[in-house]
Amino acid sequence: MAIEDTKKLIETGNIDMANSLIDAGWTLLVAANRESEGDQWTSYVLSWQAEGEPALPNLDRFEPGPAPF
Repeated sequence: MAIEDTKKLIETGNIDMANSLIDAGWTLLVAANRESEGDQWTSYVLSWQAEGEPALPNLDRFEPGPAPF
């Protein structure tokens, strides 16, 4: 799929949430290392590019991870 097909974006710092979204059909666009005030983490940006409403698995079971910039 092309980036123009993106209909929705989600950013998370939780790898388990990112994997759950990938399993549900989301596409990983970026996995980037972040640093702020001595803290480091990985940020995952995923896109929904399929037709219809985005598949959202039960995301409440995951800790949100660090807040994005």
